[in-house]
Amino acid sequence: MKFLRATYRLFRISTCTIYYIIWGKLHSARSEDPAKVTKKMLRNWAKKCLYILNYEVKVINQGKLQPRGIIMSNHRSYVDIFILFSLYPSSIVAKSAVGKWPGLRSAVKLADMILVDRGNHNSRLNTMKEIKARVENEKRVVLFPEGGIGDSYYPQKFKGGSFLIASQLNAPITPITLWYEDQNDAWMGSISFVRHFYQQMGKKKSFATIKVQPPVQNDDHKALSNEVYDVIYQSVSDFDNLQKENKQIA
Repeated sequence: MKFLRATYRLFRISTCTIYYIIWGKLHSARSEDPAKVTKKMLRNWAKKCLYILNYEVKVINQGKLQPRGIIMSNHRSYVDIFILFSLYPSSIVAKSAVGKWPGLRSAVKLADMILVDRGNHNSRLNTMKEIKARVENEKRVVLFPEGGIGDSYYPQKFKGGSFLIASQLNAPITPITLWYEDQNDAWMGSISFVRHFYQQMGKKKSFATIKVQPPVQNDDHKALSNEVYDVIYQSVSDFDNLQKENKQIA
């Protein structure tokens, strides 16, 4: 049953993605505000994908903050994108390999994605310029400062480039922590996307929590990096300890 459910969901997400790419192209071509179309497309696409996966997401945001500037989150799964875009559709920094995936080149441009090859110095510099331009134009940018999904549920060491930009512009960084109730939902190690999807996305229902933290600003990029890292790390630790306590009680 899990296999059939996962197959059905993978098919629906694929067709849903194609639908919103076409929808976005048509509406952007006719709109006087393509950026508004992009936000609507990303939010609706992400919400639909979460619905297809039957993912219940709890949002902890006591101050009802609307992040501006740069959003930084820990990175545990491809589901991270669905969760973040469903709440805060924004430009996102992603690996350059994404632009080479079949059928996604149009989506990259349509979604205003920023692609970076972390092994290429010029690409990293260009990415910093792209982030700066969007922040200066009061656009939100979502990025994962770890640079990818690591092999630990706790965040890895953060990359420094984006913090340098944020400190120079005195731009706020909103730290966000993502937590999956089933830790196996985190896509780690050398397992392929398809294998992980079939192992984890065939469940009847899945649960995640997103915690939105108060924005952080600092003109010292190293201090800024450490502060954002500590906030996210501490939240992951709190979630982890709470889950362990609940298991012991149960």
